[in-house]
Amino acid sequence: MSPETKLGPMQEDGFDLDAYLDRIGAKAGPPSEVTLDEIVRAHARAIPFENLDIHRGLPIRLDLASLMAKLVHARRGGYCFEHNTLLRRVLEELGFSVRALAARVRYLGPAPLPRTHMLLLVDIGPRTLLADVGFGGRNLREPIPFEIGPTIVQGRESYRFEREDEVVVLRSVLPDGERDLYAFGLERQHAIDFEMASWFTSTHPTSRFVQKKVAARVADGVRVSLVDRELRRVVTRADGREDVSVRELAPGPEWLTVVREELGIQVPDDPPIRWS
Repeated sequence: MSPETKLGPMQEDGFDLDAYLDRIGAKAGPPSEVTLDEIVRAHARAIPFENLDIHRGLPIRLDLASLMAKLVHARRGGYCFEHNTLLRRVLEELGFSVRALAARVRYLGPAPLPRTHMLLLVDIGPRTLLADVGFGGRNLREPIPFEIGPTIVQGRESYRFEREDEVVVLRSVLPDGERDLYAFGLERQHAIDFEMASWFTSTHPTSRFVQKKVAARVADGVRVSLVDRELRRVVTRADGREDVSVRELAPGPEWLTVVREELGIQVPDDPPIRWS
């Protein structure tokens, strides 16, 4: 943080850095890799991924006041546009140079999808790092250096960036091969670009997030994700192999208990989740 930056009351746009840091259990610091690592690590573990308001008939809002109210004060989660819009504001407040980019998700299969994922590149001196706290069940737990080619080890997991024509592809490197996560260009995106993409994601009948209820949370070595009624727990071994367990949940009290207690999402009863 620069000497001029002062933590204090909520700002005019509704942003409150003190409240955000309290929510994730982290401290502010200068715009360094150490600070970036602390903020991203804490955010990824503290604030879950979820799209449940879509299935409660509520709009997804990306203004800072709404993001603070939902993700911080109400102790809810959100999807990529919510997570990374909030993270971007935090990093800029701390003095970081941040570029917001848009990606096409490839994790779900090879068919081309619209650019409905938001990610951040952070420039710190001569280095650039990817910071992304909004990729659901495969969420990155820490920032990773934006370097094309080499395998990047993050705890028990590994990643690689590769160039492919005019885009860069982020791949997960697994013991049995590589799997594309998403592909992105380097053109800087603006708030209105993400408003449009978020509108499609939260309202279009072909959007996966309109069709399915999704929630996820990561911890060290463990990923827990929920898609409709399927609860999946992935434990990553020291050698990078994954042990997967799956169980079906009944809609209603059992489902809500798992969402609230295991995924840490304090979703209200009213309006209720729509199952039809």
